[in-house]
Amino acid sequence: MALNGSQYADIQSAYSERRRKRSYLVMQRKAEIYDKIPEFKELDARVANLSVECTRKMILAASGNDTDSETRKKEYLDSLHEEIEKITARKSELLIMAGIPADYLDPPYECDKCKDTGYVGDEKCTCLKQMEVSFLYEYSNMKSWLEDNNYSKLSDEYYVDEELTGFRNAVANCREFIENFGNDPRGLFFYGTPGTGKSFLSGCVAKVLLDRGYVVIYFSAKRLFDLISDAVYDNDRSGRRDLMETLYDCDLLIIDDLGTEGVNDFSKNILFDLLNERMIRKNPVIISTNMSLDILNTTYRERISSRILSSNRICKLKCKDIRIQKANCIEKRQKK
Repeated sequence: MALNGSQYADIQSAYSERRRKRSYLVMQRKAEIYDKIPEFKELDARVANLSVECTRKMILAASGNDTDSETRKKEYLDSLHEEIEKITARKSELLIMAGIPADYLDPPYECDKCKDTGYVGDEKCTCLKQMEVSFLYEYSNMKSWLEDNNYSKLSDEYYVDEELTGFRNAVANCREFIENFGNDPRGLFFYGTPGTGKSFLSGCVAKVLLDRGYVVIYFSAKRLFDLISDAVYDNDRSGRRDLMETLYDCDLLIIDDLGTEGVNDFSKNILFDLLNERMIRKNPVIISTNMSLDILNTTYRERISSRILSSNRICKLKCKDIRIQKANCIEKRQKK
């Protein structure tokens, strides 16, 4: 789902509001200091006057025809900088003497990396990328999904014997994936029967990485391929290009319930393209499916299945459907 013009405008408005709030806070604090330390206000006025005078002198120097004009302009600037440094040092002294922090007029930004502009140089800041995909989270129910799928609700009480071993191995793989994120391009592949915790573990990983500021995008396979299909058949080339670039470039892409998308040549080609491009860019994926490895290979053929199996940690999950187990427990408690 590509962001439209209105959504981009909302994002820019949010950044403008951040900067406005900070500027207003600086103005409030400056007025407070002026009231408490009159000399501070005088020093600010002196800086302004010195700057005006320096500009006037440089204009006069530039209008002259003598060869010393550039030298004089440099001397004026050097003198201005020297005076401003002295004034800045005096202002810091005044603040400290008044019991005010020296950086009182430099309150923190919401994002120190980009100074609330959304960009670090010419590159998008992490905070901007996260804000852009927040619209995708809303569309894909990411926020509500993570409320029920995170480490705070991790439990192995529904697994026994070999099932428990498999679950603990999967949890260990998830922790290893998180610890090495950014250094190891391998992803995670969860497979097994329905209701065994595959989507839950995907959510656990997603929550941790989101909290660390990474860009994570989650879609069920059906919704993902429906979105791409809509962009293709609506002849929305720009929208499709933006959508695919987002899917290629996000730090982590989660595809849940692979195989439920209505498998056809179109979806298989798109899946191959997604996996291949993310492998090239060394961006990992998390994929979950109810299919066995044999059915996966039969459905998607070796071209796709080999990429899935060779570039991910393989985690098999097996147990009685946890959703049914939970429902049975609730029913038993209600009967007591």
